[in-house]
Amino acid sequence: MVVKRIFIVVILVLLGSTTVYADTIPQPDDIEFFSARGYIDIPNIGDVLIISEYKISYTILPSLDINQAFLVRLMDGNLELSSVNPHVRDPLVTGTKGYERSLVGFFFDAEEAVSLGIVSSGVVEPGLSVSISGSPVVFTDPDSKSMDVSLVSPILGLSLLRIHTEAMATALASDWGLGTLDLVTSGFVFTSAGSDYFVSTIPRIVDIFPEIFPRTVTSIEYGAETYTQDYATNRDTFFQSSLQLLHQQIKDLLEVQIFVSLPFVLDSLHQF
Repeated sequence: MVVKRIFIVVILVLLGSTTVYADTIPQPDDIEFFSARGYIDIPNIGDVLIISEYKISYTILPSLDINQAFLVRLMDGNLELSSVNPHVRDPLVTGTKGYERSLVGFFFDAEEAVSLGIVSSGVVEPGLSVSISGSPVVFTDPDSKSMDVSLVSPILGLSLLRIHTEAMATALASDWGLGTLDLVTSGFVFTSAGSDYFVSTIPRIVDIFPEIFPRTVTSIEYGAETYTQDYATNRDTFFQSSLQLLHQQIKDLLEVQIFVSLPFVLDSLHQF
């Protein structure tokens, strides 16, 4: 009888640990894309830069930062070419946890672009999209939304990127409740706040337009990676930070369950 009772306690502990983690935070109110553009031959011949504007909205901010719960991915059909965690501005200053209008950028040098099939015969192949996915660890049924990449004319690419950069800065300032001059000066040179954000989200932007950044700013080096995993097979293995969070939650829950169940077990042993 004692063995049977202890066995039941263990089963209850295991069942509890498999159900408590569903929807660690609520589903977002909305996932919205504003643009997804692809530029070729910037800054060098054959290089490809893709920039997207998006916003994940919550009426009430969840407990997790955006980079713990979501991932932005560059897709070619169902094949992931690259992925990045959403950027979170200084939480001590903003308090938004990253749930605001945001930018994300993907950069491939000429060799990478060809090897990944992004460029063929000097032309960016159609079929690319930017996708935002919720973590399968955080959500029972993760939301996902995507936007096809619109390719910018190579002839006008540099000029249009400059125009788009100014427009993106203005849109960000408006959404963040700032004045445009909080991010850029009247002559369109980034302030410290504007510079920090664009350098952190758009690879090589300083190399492309050094004249609009403070002289002390340098480009961030992004390590080259090989992306060959299909979304379907990779779905349960990404969001390593969320998995660490899950591990801690399981550990905490088991400690609580064992503590609560211990008097029952001891009482059963005493009766025996």
